[in-house]
Amino acid sequence: MCLFLLLLSSPLASAQSFSKPMSGYQAEVAASGGVHSGPRRLTGGGSASAGVWWGPYDDSYAIGRFNAVVLEQRVETATALRLTPGIAYRRGVDLLVVKAWGELGGGLELEGGLQLPVAHVGGGVKYRFRPYLGAVARLDAGVALPSTGPQLRTHLSLGLEWSQPWKRPDNGA
Repeated sequence: MCLFLLLLSSPLASAQSFSKPMSGYQAEVAASGGVHSGPRRLTGGGSASAGVWWGPYDDSYAIGRFNAVVLEQRVETATALRLTPGIAYRRGVDLLVVKAWGELGGGLELEGGLQLPVAHVGGGVKYRFRPYLGAVARLDAGVALPSTGPQLRTHLSLGLEWSQPWKRPDNGA
């Protein structure tokens, strides 16, 4: 119990106290693989996303909480080419060189002449090896809704993400 209270009172838990409102942009490219049900099959492909983030953040220490809205495009192949454009909301935290987030999103799955609504929930982690560039791993699970009934979708993506403020914060004031 004492350890829990100590963590709650630490500077990391109160990042709001030394952070300023900031916003910026991010872009990600990744290779991905997945498993789809109905009939079950493995998929392979890639994804790209671009979006904006905002929240109380301190770029000097790379500590802060953030919200993000991201436009995503996934391209997969199993038996045919499948495109999945969508949008996602992310909420997460940046702690020095590690960034972690949860995600909720949706869109349309386009294959042949079919358009299936899809929704997913997931999360990811980024290890930053440069100030704005890092390696990303994401895992999400969701559902597509064809007329024959819900079909499950899971995806694992590994890639690179670039994320930075719109302008470099003024460290003098």
